[in-house]
Amino acid sequence: MPELDTKIKIVDFNDLDSKLACKHLAAINKEWLLEFGFPLTKFDQKIFDDPQTMILDKGSLGGKIIFAFIETSPEPIACGAVIDNSDYEPNSCEIAKMGIYKEFREGEKKTRGIGRQIFQALIEIAKNLKYRKVFILSHTRLEIANLMYSKHPAFKEVKLTAAELEKYTPIGESESRANIKYEAFIEDL
Repeated sequence: MPELDTKIKIVDFNDLDSKLACKHLAAINKEWLLEFGFPLTKFDQKIFDDPQTMILDKGSLGGKIIFAFIETSPEPIACGAVIDNSDYEPNSCEIAKMGIYKEFREGEKKTRGIGRQIFQALIEIAKNLKYRKVFILSHTRLEIANLMYSKHPAFKEVKLTAAELEKYTPIGESESRANIKYEAFIEDL
C-alpha cells in the first residue's frame, strides 16, 4: 500500500505572532540555503528582517507567506511565499522562500508530500491574488524541488537571462544562486 501524504494545516503569516513568523521564515530558509552551500545575502536578511515590506506589501497585488503545521508539532515545519514581481514583468509573481525544516525531510520525523502541498497552496494564492504569470527560480543542486516543479504540467523550464543570472549572483561570489527558472501562466494552472 503506498504511503499517504502527511496531513498539514496551512497558516497565513498574519495569523501568527509576527516575531514567531519572522523567526521561522528565517530559520527554515537559512537552514536549507546553508545546507546546499548557498551564502546568505544582504537581500535575504532584508526579507527576514522585514517580510511585511519585502513580501506582503510589495507591488500592487501584494504577496503572501504561509506556514505548514502538522499535528505532532506546535511550531511550523515549513514555509513558502508568493512575492509580487511586477517590477520585473507586469502582473507576475515568484513562488519563493519555500523550505522544510531538515528534521522533517529526513530521519524518523520525515514527512511525506509537504513540499507538494505547500507548492499547491502557493499556486492557489497566486491565482487568488489575480497574477497572470508565476515563476520559480531554482538551482540544479535542489534536485528534489526541481523534480517537483518539472512534474507539474503547467510549469515549463525557461532559460534565465544574463540580467537574471547577474541579479541572483551574490556579491563576491562566482556562482548564481539560481540557474534554473520555471514559469507558468495562471490560466494553465
